Amino acid sequence: MTGSLPSWVDLNRAPARSDWTDAVPGERLPRLAEAGVSLAGAARVELQLRVPEFRSDHVPATASGRIVAQVQAECQRCLAPLAQAVDEAFDWVLLDTDSAEGDDSTEPVLLQDGRFEVMDAITDQILLALPAYPRHADDCVAGGTLPNPGPSDGTIDGPDNET
Repeated sequence: MTGSLPSWVDLNRAPARSDWTDAVPGERLPRLAEAGVSLAGAARVELQLRVPEFRSDHVPATASGRIVAQVQAECQRCLAPLAQAVDEAFDWVLLDTDSAEGDDSTEPVLLQDGRFEVMDAITDQILLALPAYPRHADDCVAGGTLPNPGPSDGTIDGPDNET
């Protein structure tokens, strides 16, 4: 199904299989702005939701898919805007309690009263895909200028360098 991705899904009423492909604008992911991040255009999200008939923490619902987005963050070195590409596949296991154990190949997502908060999970996945301290290449420095490297002949000027 191609269409508008819901903000949340009540897993107690959800069909066994749901598939969405949607372009999600930044306005639907307000926590990104709170984290100092914005989307450059909409994020393309593919989501497949699978809900077993007798769902429990031992037989949980799952969600998988892919998020592709261009994100604007702030360089932590020079404080200028920084574009980051996100192309992230995900595989979530949807659990009612945080004490349930999942396997290492899936990321646990905690449900809220049986509700899967889709936009919150997408926001978390985008934030986890970004580096903890985004920054430009190594030639980027605080203040936007490079320090003076010294004379071009390789000598060092200073009081200890007398001839």
